Amino acid sequence: WGGTWLLAPAGTDNPTMVADIMNTFINDEEVCTNLVKNEAQFSNNQKVNETVAKDPSYGSDFLGGQNDIALFCDLAKNIKFENHTIYDQLLNEGLQANWREYCKGTVTEDEAMSNFYKYVNEKYPTIVTP
Repeated sequence: WGGTWLLAPAGTDNPTMVADIMNTFINDEEVCTNLVKNEAQFSNNQKVNETVAKDPSYGSDFLGGQNDIALFCDLAKNIKFENHTIYDQLLNEGLQANWREYCKGTVTEDEAMSNFYKYVNEKYPTIVTP
């Protein structure tokens, strides 16, 4: 999936601190700018991302000076979630895990797919697989 996730447990003993941390990583423009420029992160702050995208002096050393944030900003405008389901995460994880075994050469392609379908049936018995 990529990215960095911030999660707060239900019933946390420190709700004020958790809220402060989350708000900092979303709304503090200085922190978000530092994440982009110093940590190669795509921030959760659209204003910061757009500012960096338009900055002619910004470029990723890893990408030979390309402004990856400009590209990500353009791509982010087209993200649509209408086909997202509650099954996606486990299905993606199961497919990746089983396909990894094929890529390592420990199973054949047919075995990898068979193992994936078995995984799907265990996790979601109502999904019909081949």
